[in-house]
Amino acid sequence: MVIKNAFKNQVIQNILWLVCEKFVTVGMIFYSEGMIARLLSNYQYGQWVYTLNLVTLMSSLALIAGAEVAVPALSRNKKIANEIMSNVFFIRIVFAIFAYLIVTIYAAVFVKDIFLKDLLHILSLIIIFNEPFSIVINYFQSIVKIRSVVVYRMLALSIRTLFVYVCFKYSVNSSVLAWSRVLEAFFLAVLLIGVWKYYKFEVVLNNRVFNVVILRGLYFWPSLLLMYIYLRVDRFFVEHYLSFSVLAIYGVAVQFVEQSFVLIKMILQSAAPMYIYKKQSKSELILRLVKLIVLMLVISISIITLSYWLLPYLVDMVFGEKYKPASELTIYMLPALIFFSIDNVLMQYIYREKLGKEMMIKWSAGLIIMAVSYYIYFSYLKYSNLYIIYNFNYFIMAMITSIIFIRKLRHA
Repeated sequence: MVIKNAFKNQVIQNILWLVCEKFVTVGMIFYSEGMIARLLSNYQYGQWVYTLNLVTLMSSLALIAGAEVAVPALSRNKKIANEIMSNVFFIRIVFAIFAYLIVTIYAAVFVKDIFLKDLLHILSLIIIFNEPFSIVINYFQSIVKIRSVVVYRMLALSIRTLFVYVCFKYSVNSSVLAWSRVLEAFFLAVLLIGVWKYYKFEVVLNNRVFNVVILRGLYFWPSLLLMYIYLRVDRFFVEHYLSFSVLAIYGVAVQFVEQSFVLIKMILQSAAPMYIYKKQSKSELILRLVKLIVLMLVISISIITLSYWLLPYLVDMVFGEKYKPASELTIYMLPALIFFSIDNVLMQYIYREKLGKEMMIKWSAGLIIMAVSYYIYFSYLKYSNLYIIYNFNYFIMAMITSIIFIRKLRHA
């Protein structure tokens, strides 16, 4: 009976849908990435990883009204959902276009390598489609109903996978592969526009809502920008101190780890409106935070255990013999998932309390520590075991967040 009731719980249903989606999407993502890795040389695949991360990093400019602002606002103000969604979309699209222009100008002026230049020009298009239209996803996160969005994301990913398969079948060994990401982003945007029309959301631009969203967004945005830099800058350190070929191996390993990160974050964003963002007493909030931490740790440990047995076979099967070292590297990097899980649960509380100053301190300190640690690790100690420095930086990240959380809770 308890199990039956648990499955009727909206949050549990959301988590089950997200887990199912993640299993399917991980399969498609790595199937397509494996074909790309086989088509490209190690050096070119390293350039592919480098370019994707640069574009993702630049897309953070559109996070000025990201999920961390939109989801809490929508969950607390359901009566003005149209106004919030419309104004958030407008803000995101303006900043997304700005980010797109920066990437294309940078590629045209500063990048000399033809393959790298072509990748940047094509992949920069996904900035325009991804963040602005995800406001529809944020709405369903805020009402804890994610099933339809899950289906649409899987459909969009299937378009990407099919395109890569065609390229692989006909041995297209060029920047044409980058269009797979653009097609995925475009198709998902079209589906989300369809959802907007189906649910009869209206475009309502409101000066007051716009000002609140932009001010709250600006309050959080520097911290979110630093966060994105923190989560992506490791690739640039690896390329700088080692090579594009090493980055290719590292990129495969990081993909496995970060897909686990995405699952953890998706589950948390789905559960947060009901467990954290709503009004409740201090004792209730602490209890729910503890429950979420335990849940995330169970999921993390399960992923680590499963990966230990399956990864060597998966990497060899999907990416081929030349990427075999990536499986061992991934297994050694997975403890970072535990630190990431704890950090993200506590970060939901920090978002709830609008602790912009504390977030700025966290990501600034984390980024400085990361830069110094990579410099010392590679330049002075001459170490090359990437998993040690990777886990160290995620441990530091969780420790900084824990200190901020404890200090704030004592004064609450």
